[in-house]
Amino acid sequence: LKPVLSTLSAQGVESVTALAHPEWLANVLPRMQFARVTEIITFRKSDRTLPTPARSGRALIREALLADVPAITFNDRAAFEPLWWHSENSIEHIRRTVAHFVVAQIDDRVVGHAFSDVYGGQGHLIRLVIHPDFQGRGLGEQLLIASLNYQLGLDAYPFTLNTQSDNQSSQALYKRYGYRVIGRPVQVLKRLLRTA
Repeated sequence: LKPVLSTLSAQGVESVTALAHPEWLANVLPRMQFARVTEIITFRKSDRTLPTPARSGRALIREALLADVPAITFNDRAAFEPLWWHSENSIEHIRRTVAHFVVAQIDDRVVGHAFSDVYGGQGHLIRLVIHPDFQGRGLGEQLLIASLNYQLGLDAYPFTLNTQSDNQSSQALYKRYGYRVIGRPVQVLKRLLRTA
């Protein structure tokens, strides 16, 4: 680890983050100056029902386009801590390679996005983001329904997603749609390489 950290530090990298998966890493990484940041929890939906939305979002849900990448990146950064940010290059790569990538648009502004895929017959919501200024309006439900409809259209089963243990608002939405926590949380740990 030491040569890798030295190289990363010389390249200007400020921190390294690791998922404690397998679980034994949660005991090893703190001895290497990694500190716990949060936990990732997995949710599973074991039915094919779609409940009536609690709120009626009014966004246009459409396929993500290349021209949307800057807005998607902006929303990602507004909604998440730096640990979870995607670069524009990363967003464009995901847009080209993931099976289902949609945006929520109000007037001429992209205010949210979601991408999902089906792996081995199982549907997985990879990411769902709403800009903080537009949260609480039912737009997340619209994106979740669009993602589930895509997965259902491919006869996927079951449906899974991951979220942070401290993201209570997203957990409330997923629980309303029949998702339940499964398995054990996976710790996320970070080591600072630079303090200034």
